[in-house]
Amino acid sequence: MQREERRQQWEEQMEAERNQPRGPIHYETVRAGEIRNLGTGYFAFSKDEIERGQQRELLEQLREETQRGRSKREKLKQRRERALQARLAKIRQRRGDGGAPPSKSAKTQQDAGASQQQAERDEAEEKEAEVEAEEEEEDIDDVLDALMPSDD
Repeated sequence: MQREERRQQWEEQMEAERNQPRGPIHYETVRAGEIRNLGTGYFAFSKDEIERGQQRELLEQLREETQRGRSKREKLKQRRERALQARLAKIRQRRGDGGAPPSKSAKTQQDAGASQQQAERDEAEEKEAEVEAEEEEEDIDDVLDALMPSDD
């Protein structure tokens, strides 16, 4: 008897749900009874479509800033490597090739001088890039603070 009543209640609920207008389904509503740990990449977007759009735009901006930062760090790493090679070439030149692999010609010495000038330019650019990176980190921190309000 109770089983039949519960079945009828369930059928009535299902019929009522079918008759209700449906909007776009958000994944947060589907996850209602789900039990699992979400990783560090999980971001709980709002169920409000406008706010969710703003959050996604902000996340996209953060991703682009991260990619720019990575490319700047890679360029900085390459500049440092070139500067190191230029310094090593200059040291070899001063030593008179003592302990260094034999140089091919006078052109190598000219390249070393040009490399030194390039290294100096790279060092100046490196300092500028470091300042820009620090400013970007501060900007990212500000954005994250705005995105994730504190629990105070």
